[in-house]
Amino acid sequence: MKLNPDGPYPTWTGIIPVPSNAAIQWKCIKRPENADNPVVWQPDPNNAFTSPASGSVTTTGDFAGSPVTTEQFICDNGATTWGQSVYVVGSIPDLGNWDPNKAVKLDPTNYPRWTGTISDLPSNTAVQWKCIKQGVGPIIWQPDPNNSFTSPAAGQVGTTNGAF
Repeated sequence: MKLNPDGPYPTWTGIIPVPSNAAIQWKCIKRPENADNPVVWQPDPNNAFTSPASGSVTTTGDFAGSPVTTEQFICDNGATTWGQSVYVVGSIPDLGNWDPNKAVKLDPTNYPRWTGTISDLPSNTAVQWKCIKQGVGPIIWQPDPNNSFTSPAAGQVGTTNGAF
């Protein structure tokens, strides 16, 4: 069942009818819109509850135990024109698989430095990425070579830099 993003991100909710007095086990999954990307299952153990004879029950699940990490991205020399912003795009689904339409927008924290923190990246994974400018006019890609890093161990935070 597809859930609704109607709580504070990253909370997703849904209402599912279940039989009365039933032992239910379930998991969350992250199913990408792009069929080329794998489904990510919530780690073990299963979520479980017994449904009441009548009424409703609230149950929760999350990816807290999954092997993910957080990375801070920094793009320097990102001078933009009106209507442009700086984004990060890269080799993994969380960075758009090199598709600028799926790139992650950064913030001009100390213009022309743009930064952003992206969570739930796969841990211990080789990643290539670039800064891009987009919004008005053609997309402007950071010159070669690609930026690269290996994401840190699960639960850790890393920092990676790129520049125009």
